[in-house]
Amino acid sequence: MKIEDLRKSSERLTEYLKEKEAEDILVKTFGPKEQPAKSFNLYKSQVDTFMRWSKKHKEVCTKEDTGAIGGGDKWIFMPTGVGMCIKYVCACGDGIDLTEVNKW
Repeated sequence: MKIEDLRKSSERLTEYLKEKEAEDILVKTFGPKEQPAKSFNLYKSQVDTFMRWSKKHKEVCTKEDTGAIGGGDKWIFMPTGVGMCIKYVCACGDGIDLTEVNKW
């Protein structure tokens, strides 16, 4: 290993340790960062299915404007012992089940 490579590695380690020390100080001062409890992902096939359904649904949807972020819509994720059940429910009450049992 070249001296220059060792110097760069040493600099990266020093920077990491400074960041870690700063993070430790913040944790001691303000407590640990709040982490999301759980995140959920969709397969591309589920996204495609939802997009097709959504395009058709917009033509018949009866919901009133729910604001910039669609506050009345719901994504429902239900972890089970064998897989994830996923459902989307529009503010109008109509919905689609995106569960793909064949991927369990």
